Amino acid sequence: MNLGRTVRTRLACLVVAGTALAAGCRGPRVHTERFAVRVHARANDRSPVPVDLVLVRDKETLGVVLPLTARQWFQQRDQLLRDHPGSLHAEHWEFVPGQARRFDRLPMGRSGVALIIFADYLTPGPHRARVGHLQRFTLVLGERDFQVVPDEN
Repeated sequence: MNLGRTVRTRLACLVVAGTALAAGCRGPRVHTERFAVRVHARANDRSPVPVDLVLVRDKETLGVVLPLTARQWFQQRDQLLRDHPGSLHAEHWEFVPGQARRFDRLPMGRSGVALIIFADYLTPGPHRARVGHLQRFTLVLGERDFQVVPDEN
């Protein structure tokens, strides 16, 4: 057995594993490339639907944000963004009933651990969804709640 070759092989494996691990820590974990929004004609009692798309950059902040309902998020949003300036990025829209819109990229980039959608409906409910590993999706804002529908195209 060639001891020098074994040591070199193990060192090479460690370097490759360390590089992959470091790239995984820095690289994008959110897989979404683009998305669309479709709003039902009678959504939210025919009222605009406030929607926030939130990129969470670390697991600690994810533990703070993920349990929130949409109502809690919208009430605490400004303070949460001040408390976690490097860890949270939120984009806000108000979509009107019957509207359709396409986004060819995420406005905040993809470097984070989770992408969460909050929709501030007038009806009770959590109105929150974690997007997961979808590259493309359609946010369907229904009458009383919303769905995240994977796109195959």
